[in-house]
Amino acid sequence: MEQMLKGSGFLMLVSFVDEVLGQGAKGDILAQLSEEARLFYGSSMEVGAWHPLRLFDEMERAILNGYFKGQVSYARKIGRYTMERAARDMYRLAFISFKKPRDALDNINRLWELYNRPGRVVMATGKKPCTAKGTLEDTFEISDLHMEHLAGWAEAMMEHCGAQGVSVEWAREKGKPVFKFTWEEE
Repeated sequence: MEQMLKGSGFLMLVSFVDEVLGQGAKGDILAQLSEEARLFYGSSMEVGAWHPLRLFDEMERAILNGYFKGQVSYARKIGRYTMERAARDMYRLAFISFKKPRDALDNINRLWELYNRPGRVVMATGKKPCTAKGTLEDTFEISDLHMEHLAGWAEAMMEHCGAQGVSVEWAREKGKPVFKFTWEEE
């Protein structure tokens, strides 16, 4: 078994290539991928189906290598783009009810389940105001590259809900992916 991602997540990554890098970039990126990934992105990607996360990671790595000198930190920017796209387009109804940052954090597991399988997010409120910690439970291996992508996604989600000065840092604690959130509210 392996970690799976909904096809809509892949679609947003392809949209990043088309909208941010330009139409010519897709061919350059596909040329860097394995045969399996080229076939997947070329014809077999279904938006509503579940696909291996490793194929997403492979394309994101090719984007970083081809256009951002291999810097993993740019995965955070791609994550921000995909969240903004999700909130604007296909999952806008899921975000309408989020009026403040805590609303988003209270529903983060529901958002996780829209895109990811298996797993869940266990949230804990921090001791200080405007802090929280989210732990991914019951997942298969999630790469450092994807952790950086998820951190960018989470930062953009918090900003979408009115948070300012958002920071989302990630680490692994006892082998589990952990995200630490800090922000300011108006």
